[in-house]
Amino acid sequence: MIIPGTFSSNRLTPPLALALTIGVLLGACTTTPPSPSSNPTSSATPSAAVVATVAPAQTPVPPATITGRLAYPSDFVPPLTVYAINVEDQNVWYSTSTPRFGNPLSSIPPGPTWPPSGPGRYAISVPPGTYYVIAYRDDVSPQSYAPDAYTLYAAKCASSDPAVPSPAPGPCPYDHRLAPIAVTPGQIVEHVDLVDWLFTGGTYPPRPTPPANVTADVSIDGRSYRISPTSPAGATVLWRDFMPVSPPDGRPLIASIRVETADGAPFPQEITVDHVWVYGPTTWEIAPTEVRRSPEAGTPPSQLEVVARDGPKWNPGTKVDAVIRLRSKTGIYFLRLAGITIERTS
Repeated sequence: MIIPGTFSSNRLTPPLALALTIGVLLGACTTTPPSPSSNPTSSATPSAAVVATVAPAQTPVPPATITGRLAYPSDFVPPLTVYAINVEDQNVWYSTSTPRFGNPLSSIPPGPTWPPSGPGRYAISVPPGTYYVIAYRDDVSPQSYAPDAYTLYAAKCASSDPAVPSPAPGPCPYDHRLAPIAVTPGQIVEHVDLVDWLFTGGTYPPRPTPPANVTADVSIDGRSYRISPTSPAGATVLWRDFMPVSPPDGRPLIASIRVETADGAPFPQEITVDHVWVYGPTTWEIAPTEVRRSPEAGTPPSQLEVVARDGPKWNPGTKVDAVIRLRSKTGIYFLRLAGITIERTS
């Protein structure tokens, strides 16, 4: 699954070449070439012969996969978003989110390192290129902790790759500089382990964010999409639960964001939402907990519902903005809904 981040435009579209040759047999008669949406074999003049030549479609380039294990200096691993950031253009990035796992009772280090296995792994599909791989915690402010990263130290002194020689006794001679990963079409690069939280200085690429110019509507393949407004009832809503069974300070924030076609047409199956940002007192970034469609979700056919749970405990009444990332066969797109009021149930 290719999950690009920001680009200089809101859309990446595969190239399509079409050559159309029209031969007119009667020199005294002229005809207007058909528009791209017209049938190329039709003509207003019966004596006009139309020959259409379509260039062969280009073979898609298969994506590569970067994968490895996750670790954290405690008996749990916090929820993370792992980014593959293009070395040549750091505005191009791909990401995946991993949930918290390990000791469910621990929330603050220290503790023994829990050796992740099974679910303690990540995988990102990317186009061919060269990337830095960095992970940021999703449960705290980005400024609270240094990121986890694939570094020279991780590659040489903490690798899970059996082909990498064991380091010599004593301090690791390799530092914490980022180790770039080059991938080719269809290649699977394993053992890109994110185990180095010891960065103490220098510069890593900042945590990627959506483009600054995200708008309230976007066109995908000729159809307009938007986030459904917060009214009427049943549309987009963010709330915190203060019912009697809830903790005294309430439950964490829940977001139910509905995306809809502007013309009411059925929401295409090939379009989904893979990331959510909510901007309030801080930034809440998360992969959706659920992506629900009609008819199973009980939503109208024109809508897609995205549910995100376990957010921050911002006060009800707080105004926030929501940004979502949509993915289709033709590219990556972003949508924004501003001025959402966090509601309260009690």
